[in-house]
Amino acid sequence: MIKLYLASAYSDPIPEVVKENYYNALNAAVDLYNLGYVVYSPIVHCHAMANISPQLYEQPLAWWFEREKEFIDWCDILCVLKTSNYSKSKGIKGEMKYAKKIGKPIMFFPWR
Repeated sequence: MIKLYLASAYSDPIPEVVKENYYNALNAAVDLYNLGYVVYSPIVHCHAMANISPQLYEQPLAWWFEREKEFIDWCDILCVLKTSNYSKSKGIKGEMKYAKKIGKPIMFFPWR
């Protein structure tokens, strides 16, 4: 089975946008599972934990990225969820840069 790391936009000053970003990632992960992939999404995996732990939620992007690199190393392909705000995401930019550095292929998954 092909293992995907699902990179998707998350942070935003508007809480409703963060919630929408979470549900976009969740639904995309389900779609990708249904297509036969094994999917790791840091947004789907960590959103609930960050919501119950202010300490986690307040961590800087670099803190999260150090942990997520382990999963990019694990995956076969970095999959970028192409939502309307994906190109503005600092997290996605960092994930793509790292994936390119270590030679991981990058695919784009169009969103509704």
